[in-house]
Amino acid sequence: MRRFLRLLVWISSIYLVLCAAVAAFLADVTVHPYHRSLPANAAIEFRRAAAALKSKVEDVQLEAQDHVSLRAWLVQPQHGNGQAVILLHGLGDNRLGTVGYAQLLLVHGYAVLMPDARAHGESGGNLATYGLLERDDIRRWFEWVSRTNHPHCIYGLGVLRPVIEMALIIARFRYHLDLKHASPADVVANTRVPVLLIHGQSDGNIPLRHSRLIHTRNSRVTLWEVPGADHCGAISVAPAQFEERVVSWFELHKHQGAEPHIQAAAAN
Repeated sequence: MRRFLRLLVWISSIYLVLCAAVAAFLADVTVHPYHRSLPANAAIEFRRAAAALKSKVEDVQLEAQDHVSLRAWLVQPQHGNGQAVILLHGLGDNRLGTVGYAQLLLVHGYAVLMPDARAHGESGGNLATYGLLERDDIRRWFEWVSRTNHPHCIYGLGVLRPVIEMALIIARFRYHLDLKHASPADVVANTRVPVLLIHGQSDGNIPLRHSRLIHTRNSRVTLWEVPGADHCGAISVAPAQFEERVVSWFELHKHQGAEPHIQAAAAN
């Protein structure tokens, strides 16, 4: 019996050590995502594409609350509709990941702001915090667009990716980031801002049940489930329907107040 207990203790100890090592690795990967830099010719190529749509590209930047430099492109069509969209890329990506959305919206007269998130692209910062700091970054971009462009309405369109659950404790103690507070479900449950969720039914990254849960917690949330679409693949699988749904949803909500306000659309 003693021999069995010693073996059990030894196996349990090895298991706990391995779990700690894996959790530490996952925490590090979670807050230090792959950094995809902007190619040297990216700005030139995008300016050419924007010019073909009779739009002008401007390099802009602002300072975050923690003094991190945040960089973006502001793209304005020659004949704008008086509204603006802030495009938000996914984890490990940069502003180039939103080019397709930008081109679609420019055709309809929307000005678009294409920022690099902190620790991504040309923006500063060492850690991705899954909304803990980024939500203030987005608020600052919103205020900047409102102050400089004076749009009637400001929309948000972005992509979502999951937090790695096993790394939460390590991330909290090593990086002082309580990622449990980075909960889209909790935020959306209490918001009065109209939200459109677009989720591919074949999403291999975020299970469809997550968007369905968010939808059930707030009756203001609209959920479009896209058959055959993988993660962020709705615009590729159903481009015409994607364009019609997003633009008509923006138009539906543009008259909900005299002051500029933000509407959100998330494509999973």
